[in-house]
Amino acid sequence: MKGVVFKRLSHIEGAATNLRGALFEYVAAAVVRCDSAYTSIDLNEILRDEDGRSVEVDVLVFHTNQSVRFIECKGYKPGGRVPDEMIERWLVDRIPLIRKVAELNPAWRRCRLEFEFWTTGELSAEAQNQVREAAVRARKFKLKVVDSDALARMVKATNNTALKRTFQEHFLDHPLKKAERASKIASSRQLPKPPSSMLHTRDATEAECAVDVDYG
Repeated sequence: MKGVVFKRLSHIEGAATNLRGALFEYVAAAVVRCDSAYTSIDLNEILRDEDGRSVEVDVLVFHTNQSVRFIECKGYKPGGRVPDEMIERWLVDRIPLIRKVAELNPAWRRCRLEFEFWTTGELSAEAQNQVREAAVRARKFKLKVVDSDALARMVKATNNTALKRTFQEHFLDHPLKKAERASKIASSRQLPKPPSSMLHTRDATEAECAVDVDYG
């Protein structure tokens, strides 16, 4: 019975993760629409190079003769950790492939290429260093990470009430995060100790009497 319950819970959490990821892409696109110049915004755009290799761009923002932004979106429940392998794959595999495709598009050749990793999760120190080093090496494109704190400020700046409420409920005040905070508060509370004058210490005689009580 337990196995069936855990299996069902696993399916539910998996579905919730997929929904959260899709919702986060819409949130990212909405933020761009509110505070950035653009000509077009497309979600889940599939790009292919000359060899037929494909890569999906979560949010593709095109600004004619100005810039093309390729936004990678990873929406996690609060406190979620972005795997280091995901950052490495983004830097080593996805960005080079997207740049190769961009060179084939006449409309993009004179545009500034910008690669962005948006997440409500956390990056390890190693992953952060990896991104910083890659950004320093970059010469022909821009590279940056938008973490949960930066994204929260961007959402707040939009003055879009519905967007702010959605982001707050699904990514900042997620029920699991609330439960985690409540657990931490409960564990940190300690019962007050009574004053020393109220503590009663038994002497040896008293202890013997406590042991030698005769109920006969």
